[in-house]
Amino acid sequence: MKDKLGIDLGAANLVTCAGNRSSLLSESAIFALSAEGALLGIGRAAEQMTPTDRVSFTHPFDAGIVIPSCTRAAIAHGFAVSAVDPSAGPSVLLSVPCNLSEVEESALAEMAAQAGAGSVHLVYSPIAAVAGNGLPISRSAIIADIGAARTDVLIVCNGRILYKNTYSAAGLCFDRAIADYLLHKHKVRITPRTAEQVKIAVGTVWVGSGERCIDVRGRDCTNDDYCTVRVCSEEMFTALEEPMAALLEGLCEAITKIPPDSVQEVFDTGILLAGGGSLLDGLDKMVSGVTGVHTSRLADAQNTVALGLAALQKKIRKDDPPGTLNVSRYCLKNSGKEQVEA
Repeated sequence: MKDKLGIDLGAANLVTCAGNRSSLLSESAIFALSAEGALLGIGRAAEQMTPTDRVSFTHPFDAGIVIPSCTRAAIAHGFAVSAVDPSAGPSVLLSVPCNLSEVEESALAEMAAQAGAGSVHLVYSPIAAVAGNGLPISRSAIIADIGAARTDVLIVCNGRILYKNTYSAAGLCFDRAIADYLLHKHKVRITPRTAEQVKIAVGTVWVGSGERCIDVRGRDCTNDDYCTVRVCSEEMFTALEEPMAALLEGLCEAITKIPPDSVQEVFDTGILLAGGGSLLDGLDKMVSGVTGVHTSRLADAQNTVALGLAALQKKIRKDDPPGTLNVSRYCLKNSGKEQVEA
């Protein structure tokens, strides 16, 4: 029987894993609600519903993850889709933002317990991302997990966390920037989904990435009729300038927090990028060019956090006390001092 479950509560996707890579299940983090606010469906079930006066949809984790009813429902949903029996009191690992407060950590652990978790282990998403690539987190590095609604940046040196923070510059900011650009430049309104499709097809933040074009369908602002405009990657460098600058500012701020005697060791590994947002064309080159620090994208960047939770499940023992994170041997808290272990 499966007795351990990992859940990556992302703004765009909910990813659950029960033991190994093959059991990874990713669904849209969309919730269907009734007019009275009752939960009607999550993920695939919600996507199959039609919006009406009695059915609405929300992405509850866009603004954060500590939303009691939705968090409990997401964890319970994770049990169901992963065939983990909550009555057995399984261990649950949850990826969390770097800026989560102790009060929020306690609340999140309580929500998981209410959903059926026997013990709860919270893991900063950059730590899970590195674990998902099989790398020893004791090595020194700057890790940036760029998700849909947030970017978590964490710096590790010799097994100690030197810095951690969460920034709002992330994937959804790039989508909104594209929609705003098309509105002001081409006088065309597009949906958030279309903006994401444009980003995937021709989005880039690196001038030398090559020219690509896509025909985009939207509503003409002048008459509200549907129209089609051609958008090319060269325009995207301009469209994405503002959110990219905000992301770079956060990374540069993190770099300034590295103690002088740790700079060389951290820079030897450099910046490791994870998350779906890191897949934006040219992002790694731009980060490296602006910061002067070697930058690389982790393998399977979009799923590496969930894969890390799967890997860390193997390090949880039955006698590990609930709520502690160092039991994973990727220690985040130990007697009030943040550290990690190989």
